[in-house]
Amino acid sequence: MAGDRYTRNLVDTGNDRFNLMALCWGEGHGSSVHDHSDAHCFVKVLDGQLKETMYDWPTSSRTQSAGDGTDLDEILEFEPLREAGVNYYDKDGVTYINGSLRETLFLNHWAFSCYTFIGMKLHCDK
Repeated sequence: MAGDRYTRNLVDTGNDRFNLMALCWGEGHGSSVHDHSDAHCFVKVLDGQLKETMYDWPTSSRTQSAGDGTDLDEILEFEPLREAGVNYYDKDGVTYINGSLRETLFLNHWAFSCYTFIGMKLHCDK
């Protein structure tokens, strides 16, 4: 549902060396489960609070070459995700993300966060 999604706003492309984005999260907004491939991502919560749920990669032999274009939904038909941990980030909280499966969910009120991606080309409207 489009109304349940955060908005991504490209702030700067950093001379093609990084992407700086501001994400706005409304009440109940969240992202789907995703990874950040081999990109480096630094996150700072500018206001509000974010909840991050992390998952272990499925271990079946079918998933060993996830880079072969196999869709995560297809993988999950064979093995469900297992929750690996939950983190909460309050205003001014920071974190680093690289490669693991995550789902970011907004908690009970709006939030505003800043993401810096290095090594990943993003597609979003300015």
